[in-house]
Amino acid sequence: MAMRAVPRLAIGLAVSFALLGAAASPAIAQEYTIHLHGHTEPLKASFYAEEPPWIFFRDDDSQYIFAVGCDRVRQVERGGAAIPPAPCPVERLPTTMPRVYLGIMDLEAKRLDDSIARLREQTRSYAQAVIGTFAATG
Repeated sequence: MAMRAVPRLAIGLAVSFALLGAAASPAIAQEYTIHLHGHTEPLKASFYAEEPPWIFFRDDDSQYIFAVGCDRVRQVERGGAAIPPAPCPVERLPTTMPRVYLGIMDLEAKRLDDSIARLREQTRSYAQAVIGTFAATG
């Protein structure tokens, strides 16, 4: 029994040292703080990349990568030190939000129309079934 415990202990120590080393590495432990115009609370991000005119970041609470226009970013910090932002090639990026909202509303309107058409068809078939049973019973 003791002979089996020695290899397990060695493997356990090796894995724990590897995990501790990975957690302490600066590449993984970097945290970015992104200050946006018009927001009081800065965003905390674990990933940050600039590709003008967009800035990509991964929020700490999410697995998704988000994009924001470079004209909306006021300041970026990594570990408390300010990062000089890349020059923004545009003065103001257009927002696509109205198009997104209109697309969502159009899809919901189509789904509502389809649901109403299905309900009308079901009501018509139920009415015909009731009329058919009354005609058959006299």
